Amino acid sequence: AIGSSLGLWWVLMRLGHDVRIVSPNAWDHFLAWMPGVDEITNAYYHEKLADQLFADTEVLFCLDFSASHRVGEDLQPMLEKSPATKVRIDHHLDPEDWPDHLFHVAGASSTAELVFRLVDQMGHRDLIDQSVAECLYTGLMTDTGSFRFSSTTADVHRITAALLDTGIDPGRIHNMVYDQFSETRTRFL
Repeated sequence: AIGSSLGLWWVLMRLGHDVRIVSPNAWDHFLAWMPGVDEITNAYYHEKLADQLFADTEVLFCLDFSASHRVGEDLQPMLEKSPATKVRIDHHLDPEDWPDHLFHVAGASSTAELVFRLVDQMGHRDLIDQSVAECLYTGLMTDTGSFRFSSTTADVHRITAALLDTGIDPGRIHNMVYDQFSETRTRFL
């Protein structure tokens, strides 16, 4: 969800919108390198700010979850009471029908794939630069199991190629995500 959220955040910022990302909890340390990650509001640590952001927003994009309870018991009430127009972008099975707008493709490789498709269909592919591409590539790579799961289609590879055309370094991204484990995580694996 972090890769998809940051990718969409960058595009919306470049379109001149005031955009904030709220996460229900802390993200894994291996994602701390991603461009824009320091701008994410962690609702667990900043509950009042998160509540205010949900109350004040006009449009609320909900990425990479199919049911409101998936955001956790602290964030779920904020989400549900927010007066914002809600847009959910997701690829998981059995989506709840609560959003005002739903961009859902069951069986898609990832929400990052759907964000790419949405940006492309809106005619803003030119806004996908290295920052956006690194975020979306990370989402694609992690949700496809490094492009080995059955959801990795020819279209996913075409999207990946478009992201690579921005000049991102896939080896560096793979290293940052998969080769930076703590000793504890390595022992667990």
